[in-house]
Amino acid sequence: MIVVDASFLAALYHPHDERHEAAMAWYERELSGVFVTTPIVVAEMDHMIRRYAGKGGERIVAANLATGALEVDWWPDAVRTCWKIVDTRPEIGMADASLVALAAHRRTTRIATFDERHFRSFAPLTGEPGFTLLPADAH
Repeated sequence: MIVVDASFLAALYHPHDERHEAAMAWYERELSGVFVTTPIVVAEMDHMIRRYAGKGGERIVAANLATGALEVDWWPDAVRTCWKIVDTRPEIGMADASLVALAAHRRTTRIATFDERHFRSFAPLTGEPGFTLLPADAH
């Protein structure tokens, strides 16, 4: 189970992104994994990919969702959990808060992201000492 941030998917599908090759190599090794995100991050992904991925990018997020390559999860208490995170850490926006909440909900600490600044400074809600940020921590 790997929680997916918009920064990872944008790098994966933007061939001119400096992190594209690292994202692609790691993703190809993890293809058998389960990738999940939140509806808030889907909207962010769609915006970023349409803006930066070039021609054909407008269908990437929808195709990943339609084929099941990326799951979306939202549960009854999600908004309340996100609010608690944002209320205590105002530098964290709703998209990142939703991923922290999703990681707790799905009981994982694995997040595919290039946003190390926010996620390295945050402890998982389940009590583990930190998140495993992928592909950076994939050694």
